Formats: sequence, structure tokens, C-alpha cells
Amino acid sequence: KRVQKQDRSWPFWEHVDTEDLPDYLDVVSRPICLDQIETDFEAGRYKTPQTFEEDMRLVFQNALAYNAEDTEIHKLATKMLEFFEGLWAQGNEDNNWGQKLMPVS
Repeated sequence: KRVQKQDRSWPFWEHVDTEDLPDYLDVVSRPICLDQIETDFEAGRYKTPQTFEEDMRLVFQNALAYNAEDTEIHKLATKMLEFFEGLWAQGNEDNNWGQKLMPVS
């Protein structure tokens, strides 16, 4: 939720429209967006904190892989990944970022 509330997160809320960007799937093998992560989280599909963490990173890594470094989307993805990493590190230190909601197997 904290990531989605960031003004910089707007490009990552919804899946990329592959009709507008037909080569997207040539670069990105596993598309994912913040809305999908939220849906999966609320449905209990994340069985470990690590799978949630991987998907969150993947949102921004996909954007970095597809978009050139000089584009706004690439710059936003860099900032959002840094923001997420900071939040995740805080959560891992004292288990206050939601990981305790997911059972560890």
C-alpha cells in the first residue's frame, strides 16, 4: 500500500498494454503490476514474504528492462525500486511491514 500511495507509482498500477507496445513481451517474460500484486496479496496467494518481495521487485525490474535509461518510466522505476527496498529493509528488521501477515513455510 505504501508503494502504491507514492505519486511516482502511477505507471506501475496496471498491466502494460501489449497492443500499444507489441514488443513488450519480447523483453519481459513475466508481466506484473501493483494492482495484480494487491489482488494476489488480498486473496492469500503469497505463501511466503519472499514471493511477495520477488513480485514487487519484478514490477520495477520489468520497467527497467523495457524502458531506456533516459526515459521518465525508467527513472521512476529506479526511484520506486529504491523506495521499496528501503521499506522492505525496515520490515525485515523488525517485522513491521506486513510480513507477519504471511506464514513462513
